[in-house]
Amino acid sequence: MMNRYKRAWLFRLAISLALLLIVLAVGSGWYSGGYVMQTGSRVTILGLGNGQGAFVIGEQGAQAALGWSWHRYDPSWRWWFSIAKTPQSSQMLIPLWAPALGLLVQAWWVRPKRLSKGHCVKCGYALAGVAAELCPECGATITHA
Repeated sequence: MMNRYKRAWLFRLAISLALLLIVLAVGSGWYSGGYVMQTGSRVTILGLGNGQGAFVIGEQGAQAALGWSWHRYDPSWRWWFSIAKTPQSSQMLIPLWAPALGLLVQAWWVRPKRLSKGHCVKCGYALAGVAAELCPECGATITHA
């Protein structure tokens, strides 16, 4: 069984990352940008735009500005996955709602469980019939109300 504090930490992390992806998905409808890097004759682009994350690998055709770049566009969003391949490049577009949904499912799965009365505060072990002052599961001190 996962520690309660670890569950709470993972829950908060998953919720925070999901919210960040949702903000990026909405914001990338107006702004587009990414990072362009070159290795040999290959150009790799990691970017955001139209509510999607983009991963593009291609041959150096048109001279692309290396490094970070940002652009403002009229609002538009694409809501589904896309893979395209040409002789010069390959691209994969992933809508940002998909990883956000995955993180929200993860957050639901690891959400901290509420303990009912008679359970150890540290590990959640049922203490019914336990007369000792220490939890037999984790060794935490038991406080009886």
